[in-house]
Amino acid sequence: MNHLEMTEASHKETREDGEQQDAVWGWPSPRREGLYVNEEQDQMKRNIQEALRSVGVFGHYRGYHYFTMAVMMAAEDPERLHALGKEIYLPIAEQCGTSVANVEKDIRTIRDVMMRNGGEELLAKAAGCAHWKDKSPYPKEIISIFAEYFHHQ
Repeated sequence: MNHLEMTEASHKETREDGEQQDAVWGWPSPRREGLYVNEEQDQMKRNIQEALRSVGVFGHYRGYHYFTMAVMMAAEDPERLHALGKEIYLPIAEQCGTSVANVEKDIRTIRDVMMRNGGEELLAKAAGCAHWKDKSPYPKEIISIFAEYFHHQ
């Protein structure tokens, strides 16, 4: 077992239902859950997270992982955005053992942190217009912009 495998193994614990979860964050492993299944999706995930970090959004926010998963799901099937709560927030809540309200609130937190730290420029680049200079976009809009932008990269 190499160092990385030992580190990953040391961060896993078994829940009461027998499923393994990350001991540090308490969330199911996205790779184990089948969310990221190929190199293209892994690269998209890294690009999304790099963009988030560029505007001061880091992994210690719960919404960081929820937002990343939401963008990945929307990129996979943009029709999911028409029923955001049912098609995106609910599956994330179920996978992560939380409520839809928490997923929604934590994604709003990501939006707020992003906009406080110059996220307008990132959104303008991704969307191709500077529409959010004076107002914060809805979470659905940010998810949609990120999904379209990173799906085509």
